[in-house]
Amino acid sequence: MRSLIQLILLSVVLVSSMAYAGEKVSETLPLNDASKVIIENQRGQVNVIGSNDNFVSVEGELDDDAQAFIFEQSGATITIKVQMPNSKRNWGNNDKRGSILTITIPRQVRVGFNGVSSDIEISDFIQGVDIKTVSGEVSAKHLQKNIDINTISGDIESELLSGKVQLSTVSGDLDDEKSSGRLLIKSVSGSIKTTTNAKEVSAETVSGDIKLNLASIDELSVSSVSGDSDVSLLLNPQATVKLSSVSGEFTLKFAERTQANFALKTNAGGSIKNKITKDKAHRSKFGPNEKLSFTTGDGNGSVKVTTVSGDIILLAN
Repeated sequence: MRSLIQLILLSVVLVSSMAYAGEKVSETLPLNDASKVIIENQRGQVNVIGSNDNFVSVEGELDDDAQAFIFEQSGATITIKVQMPNSKRNWGNNDKRGSILTITIPRQVRVGFNGVSSDIEISDFIQGVDIKTVSGEVSAKHLQKNIDINTISGDIESELLSGKVQLSTVSGDLDDEKSSGRLLIKSVSGSIKTTTNAKEVSAETVSGDIKLNLASIDELSVSSVSGDSDVSLLLNPQATVKLSSVSGEFTLKFAERTQANFALKTNAGGSIKNKITKDKAHRSKFGPNEKLSFTTGDGNGSVKVTTVSGDIILLAN
């Protein structure tokens, strides 16, 4: 008799799990003492919205291949997970849809997200986010504190992020608007574009192009291999700028009244074009190298630029 009861219970669990495939969900949990929400969704579209409520809610439809839906609290963490089969053989079936979810979370909670081909839109959180997806697109707005967003081939679009902001992709493009605080942007072959109020900025790429429009800067670091970089900037007092490239070209557009010591160097064929003063570059007698050092104003800032075969162009905005 006991074995029969266990078999019946097991059957109920299996039917319940199978019923989640493509099912609509509308569930709510009180926040209680939770300080973090972790979301796992392999494919589809997830919209995560910060609110002033004291509960977490999930609305939408689950993946056509979903095996279970987990929505639970353990200690200070609430988990939202769409359980998928271990095998991914059918994931490329165009007749099957991923999850379409809208998740509302109190804005003071830190949010983590993990996905594969899942797109995510996230907005209005004040305790930071940690976003990881493989090929999904990321749209992030109005986020504060520690912000870490990573994709492999997906694009990242961000607006009004503040705090310690880290954006990273391999082949996707990065487009950041109106960020502030500290900004670190990395790509391999994707392009980088930002219009930022951040005081400390670091941009790294291998073959992608970089376009930076900086309001006023304390510290700037740019590193590339073959990508070209276009930078508009205003230097704060005692600002430091360090730029390096192998075959990429640097075009730097300085605001008026720039006060800094400039040290510029090209190697293996690169040239230096200075349009902000009358100082001219000196070509080496022993190879196709050029150097230029000069000072503007009281020289309390520092600008160092080096390339191997790329050009350096200085312009006044």
